[in-house]
Amino acid sequence: MKGSKRLRNSSFCFSAIFACAGRGGINVEDVRIDHALGKLVAVVELDVMPEVASQLANLLTAEGWTLRHSV
Repeated sequence: MKGSKRLRNSSFCFSAIFACAGRGGINVEDVRIDHALGKLVAVVELDVMPEVASQLANLLTAEGWTLRHSV
């Protein structure tokens, strides 16, 4: 699952994603972050179990994230 949300570049931006997953009781199995120094945008890829992917997508969308699903 790939997601994006326009956020101010700070150390708390990435933690917001994990906090959202945690509130939903969802374990993030793996994460990839493509973020260039000095850039205000990043791509974050989260790997979760298939049975909770829709739940996480709903939680992130409810918090304003824009998602791109990939397999």
